[in-house]
Amino acid sequence: MWTLFFSAWFATAGPDTTHWLAGADVPEVSLQTFSGEPTTAPWAGREEVVVLWAGWCGPCVSELPVLAVAMGRAGASGRAVTLVSIDEEPKVARRALKRLGRDVPTWTSVWGGPEAAGRFGTRTLPTTFVLTAEGRVDSVWTGHQDLGAWAEILGGPPGGAAAPQ
Repeated sequence: MWTLFFSAWFATAGPDTTHWLAGADVPEVSLQTFSGEPTTAPWAGREEVVVLWAGWCGPCVSELPVLAVAMGRAGASGRAVTLVSIDEEPKVARRALKRLGRDVPTWTSVWGGPEAAGRFGTRTLPTTFVLTAEGRVDSVWTGHQDLGAWAEILGGPPGGAAAPQ
């Protein structure tokens, strides 16, 4: 059974040209900080990468160190990243981020809850959206991405040291 699951999961990794939001306006989503304060979408008016993920999602959590390496390589020339937790409660995502146990790059972490998944039409986790400064979805990437894909998503240089295990 696990073999079938992982086969389906890896088969979905990469750009999703069939996602209904590709080319559409970015949906409006209610967001909160992890302490429960309402916050505005940090991506409004700028080019940004938005990753929908959950603390209970194994592929999501295992992708975070890979994303951290890719962001470090892209440096200041890479796109900004916002992680939007779709967990039922913010504390689940908070615990998952705390377990990283390493210095992480400057990404923004917010909680959108299950509503965010519905607004973005997400059925696969993690799902990554590349947004334009004009408020449109440029591309959608589903599944766990490798360093090469993250270099393309972030707009940073490809190659370099191996990803953390």
